[in-house]
Amino acid sequence: MASWYAPGVVASMTVGTLIRIAGRAYPHPALSPLTRTVAIGKPVTSTPRITMPATKRLALLLPITVAVLACDDTTSSSAGTGETSSWSIVADPELILGQLEGPAETLLSQIRGALVLPDGRIAVADGGSNTIRLFNADGSFDSMFGGEGQGPGEFERISTLHFHQPDELWVYDGRALRLSIFRTNGELVETTSFRSEAGFPEVYIGRFSDGHHAVAWITQTARAQDVVTPDPIEVGRFDPDGHLAEVVFEDSGMRRLGSPIPFSPHFAGALIGDTVFTLNGLDGRVLGRGASGDTVAEWTFPVAPVSATEARELLVPQLDSSALRRFEALPGLPEFDAVPWVSDLITDAGGRLWLKQYDPALDGHWTGRRRTGGVWYALSTAGETVASVEVPDSLRLLFVGEDQVVGLTRDDLGVERIRVHRLVRP
Repeated sequence: MASWYAPGVVASMTVGTLIRIAGRAYPHPALSPLTRTVAIGKPVTSTPRITMPATKRLALLLPITVAVLACDDTTSSSAGTGETSSWSIVADPELILGQLEGPAETLLSQIRGALVLPDGRIAVADGGSNTIRLFNADGSFDSMFGGEGQGPGEFERISTLHFHQPDELWVYDGRALRLSIFRTNGELVETTSFRSEAGFPEVYIGRFSDGHHAVAWITQTARAQDVVTPDPIEVGRFDPDGHLAEVVFEDSGMRRLGSPIPFSPHFAGALIGDTVFTLNGLDGRVLGRGASGDTVAEWTFPVAPVSATEARELLVPQLDSSALRRFEALPGLPEFDAVPWVSDLITDAGGRLWLKQYDPALDGHWTGRRRTGGVWYALSTAGETVASVEVPDSLRLLFVGEDQVVGLTRDDLGVERIRVHRLVRP
């Protein structure tokens, strides 16, 4: 059973997985035969921003109540505890990877994920070059594999990177719709391609204990341009060879009025054991479903969002003049007053869910969906709040280990860096 993983745009492992649908649509490739082959053999300067006041971000925690339904094994609750432990991230990073100039292997761009391996090395999925890069614990370059292409071990667009015990790196290509499994020494072990007439399976969630895979997609449908509509999401179960066995459940994602509305929620999910936990971000509900789509758990994120008025006050100063004019010209629709509860989700090495409270200034598409800083909550799979964590302002959290976190920063010149920080638990 895996105990380490790397969240990125999407991530998956037996103990922890992440899925995020960003609403990006790609041309559907020509359907091709399903294939499954086995191979032989220094601190960063942050951009100034307006931060949501701590009193607003740390809203009142709801008391927890749990009810077990007699008709099935579904657990329903309002997440929360009487006391929440406050964990902390040491502000000064232990390690920084990436630079403005230098050897090509040290220059990072379009980072899709990063994680700390059990041996202390750091793996980084570099989307700019479609490579996986390994760095030693002291920051020195170790090795690199992958690259642009359509052949075995190559990528068209890396979506996620995750670690699977004992020594495998799983990389999903969201454009080629292919999962590639490597040893940590770069040896290609296996590839599995996913195809389905039901949709474009661009988002890999993870693998169940029976070898089946969970993959998600946005159902492409005609949309009215004058009505706010959510992205229709389908999650399918694929057999070990990549064939779609069934669509196990449906959900919703981003809300659009032609393009994403200012406070659009996002669909996210995590596979823990054989349960897929999902949320659409808007109403704070987290649902746990089994491999057949049956609901086995339901609870609510413990912190309610700010009001629509407060959200607008936080968003407007972040908009440039063009975006401000668009914002002011929007019609007065009730959907614009719905502020999401959650903006991001990852899981940690202990099988907990980490959810970021939605920050209107940072987490919407109109401000680049930076998802940096803010307050995160660590919750058990039963919805119990374990801890709250304040993340450094410039850091977008990607990975949480037992005593380290890994995040992404981007400076004023657009240079991306990976930072490793110490996580302190009382």
